[in-house]
Amino acid sequence: DMAIGGAADVAERAKQARLTVQLNIQAALAWKAAGDVDKAYMAYSSALSGVTSKGSYDGNPALLHELYLERGTLQIRRGQYRAAAADLTLAIEQDDRGFEAYLQRAKAYRKKRDYLKAGIDLKIAGKIAADHPDILLEQGILYRAQNRKLEAGRVWRKIITLYPGSETATIAATNIDLLS
Repeated sequence: DMAIGGAADVAERAKQARLTVQLNIQAALAWKAAGDVDKAYMAYSSALSGVTSKGSYDGNPALLHELYLERGTLQIRRGQYRAAAADLTLAIEQDDRGFEAYLQRAKAYRKKRDYLKAGIDLKIAGKIAADHPDILLEQGILYRAQNRKLEAGRVWRKIITLYPGSETATIAATNIDLLS
């Protein structure tokens, strides 16, 4: 009789742990939408500790990837570039097939003025999603940060050509205007 009750308790605790993770994710999304990146960061951190603890999700790689990606992106907004790069590296370790974590880590590296690592990550992102407007935009920003204005302008004009009328094309046109 005790063994059955014990197994039920373990199952119930695992269910509660999964619900807690989901509630933390929902809270993080709500805080992020409200513009409170510090509270969103805390909620993502709580969700991550729930996923990485034993028994609840068994370290679900897809979920870990998303949570580290979201938290890393928030860390950039919080000005915590070293922590952002660390979280985004963890996201890439969970799943290296998407471009978004490489793109975000490139932003973190650029903001740390580590232009070499930023360029490497943008190259990888570009191989995964060739000519993606967000990757091209960041490439132009990286060139501008390196005072390579000709290359920046070339990349931004490519966005305007490939994605006319898009929000990214508008941003690229504004950046071109600011170069002169």
